[in-house]
Amino acid sequence: MGSEIDGSGGPAGASSGSGWVPSLISDKGRTLALYFAEDFFRYMAFPEQDPKYDLARFDFDKDPARLTWIRQVMNATDPNLSGFQARGGKILMYHGWADRG
Repeated sequence: MGSEIDGSGGPAGASSGSGWVPSLISDKGRTLALYFAEDFFRYMAFPEQDPKYDLARFDFDKDPARLTWIRQVMNATDPNLSGFQARGGKILMYHGWADRG
């Protein structure tokens, strides 16, 4: 079983008899993962914020192009960390046992 959250709010592959307590499901029956995804698209993904953005409105023909700017911010495409090191930066990395890859 992986650590990913499936549509029910529980870890992927968790069954009702596995002892999984669905604490990641809100009182409205929506998973917290859905809330995180909606907030990402409302406030971070696009250059302009839209507090009323609904994921059901995602336009697969137009919206991927609007995500170019966030890819430039979040994608790790330059492995040169010399500037980070020169400013005294430190990296703390963690890799869990249930992480894929």
